[in-house]
Amino acid sequence: MDMLSGLEGRVTNLEESMGGVKETLEVVEGHIDELDSMRVQLKDYVVEDLSSNWDVMREILNTIMDDQAEKLTEKNYALEAMVTNLEEQITELKGEVKTFFELGPKKDKFKSSKPKETGNGGRDYEEDENGNGGNGNACNGKPPNWKRKSTNRPKGPVKCFLCDVLHMMRDCQMKYMFSTTEGDDEPTRASTK
Repeated sequence: MDMLSGLEGRVTNLEESMGGVKETLEVVEGHIDELDSMRVQLKDYVVEDLSSNWDVMREILNTIMDDQAEKLTEKNYALEAMVTNLEEQITELKGEVKTFFELGPKKDKFKSSKPKETGNGGRDYEEDENGNGGNGNACNGKPPNWKRKSTNRPKGPVKCFLCDVLHMMRDCQMKYMFSTTEGDDEPTRASTK
């Protein structure tokens, strides 16, 4: 009996230990359930916070894109207006150049613009006060002055008809318009072989 009572005492101790383990297991399972619910709550909180931040970021991005699109549209309209203005100026300048060439100096247009005929001495054929002709012999007996007569033309920069600036025509920065104007008026030539 001793052995049986010793065995019963051990079984009782084991049952009490098992009761303590069961209580501890229930406490641990309760903590695991709490942790699971906290994990779900944290996940919901993070998802909600990220989605609200995403909405804010999307609104900011849409606002920026709308502003940039509006600015680009305004710049596009401004550039279109500039191109239209430049096209009008080019058309006007082409007309002026065409008019200039049509009305420009022509052969025998003005009689006063013709040079006077002179003899070998560089003098006019008209008779002077003494009735001497233009044969190159002056009545005073002095040798003729062989220097050229001065012309009344300006010898420096003149006002350019293209850009309205005083400079020599060869130095005009807009002289390329002549080749452009002439090139636009000619039909394209295709080889006929």
